[in-house]
Amino acid sequence: MTEHELGHVESVPVGSVFHNRRDIKSAGLHRHLVNGIDGDERVTRSIVAAGVYSGDKDHGVTLWYAGQGGLDRDTGQQIDHQRFEGPNAGLAASSASGIVIRLIRGWGPKKGAKVYRYDGLYRVSRYWLDRTGPYDVCMYQLDAVESDLGYAFEPQLDRHGRPSPVNALDCSELPRLTYSRASRAARQRLVQLERADWKCEQCSARQNAAAGTLLRVVTTRRKDVWRVLCTHCYAKHLRSAY
Repeated sequence: MTEHELGHVESVPVGSVFHNRRDIKSAGLHRHLVNGIDGDERVTRSIVAAGVYSGDKDHGVTLWYAGQGGLDRDTGQQIDHQRFEGPNAGLAASSASGIVIRLIRGWGPKKGAKVYRYDGLYRVSRYWLDRTGPYDVCMYQLDAVESDLGYAFEPQLDRHGRPSPVNALDCSELPRLTYSRASRAARQRLVQLERADWKCEQCSARQNAAAGTLLRVVTTRRKDVWRVLCTHCYAKHLRSAY
């Protein structure tokens, strides 16, 4: 993965509507035609939130998103446990790395025609393993990132409090929401992680989302110096700062 694959796609305005996953792929927003998470065990480029999993809860600027895997495609029922592995681990890692993620929302039946809309950039604020049902499900909370103009693209909500496919903003406003600052920061963070060979620069620990060991890109007292620290070394770094 290169840093240019992260963040906002300049040629695709926020609020752009698509009628199939192939068009989304062609636009460079999301590479997969079926999988909801586009990424690997380290980094996530984008997600498609289409209400496929029962744990998905979408309230516009904040949503709960279920990881991928363990779903019977014919019945839509969960038939196996999910684990923080592969793309599920990469999405969890975003909560520490601060790398923002493109969000594409989808509406329509679980099988059949859907309408999709690119709703801008979101950030993973937390993740957890939901064990309340018969099968474990990886869960994430994502929050909207403010645009360069200082506000988030807020989807219009229907009477049930869920995002509506109707755009909340006038279409003439949407192309102005470029997210260039958030995109640039995400790309800079990826470069630093690559330079550190995806290891903590203090203890050499590698990322392990299942064990709660994630990598953060932090600035030192010299604001122009970046360091990659694991969760534990980052906690020590914070204590030493006070």
